[in-house]
Amino acid sequence: METVFLGTILKYCSAEFLRAFEEADIIISKGQANYESLEFTEEAGEKTFFLLRAKCEVVAQNLGTEFGVMVFRQNQPRHWDKLMMEDDGG
Repeated sequence: METVFLGTILKYCSAEFLRAFEEADIIISKGQANYESLEFTEEAGEKTFFLLRAKCEVVAQNLGTEFGVMVFRQNQPRHWDKLMMEDDGG
């Protein structure tokens, strides 16, 4: 399915893509837009690695690097249900 979004928005991906994505042992996700759309997601999991150039100051700061630097980084999934429990004092 074509979308107007940059990056990979999993809920708009085809069943074939999602099957390949889920079955892959490792995923190399190229580009800042993919980083912005998949970073910290549980769906991308720890098997996803991002290869990108930090093209803006905000993303560079988020990556802990300088503007224009190439970065290779493993995804760090956030477990939102656990974070919500921590926020609630649970």
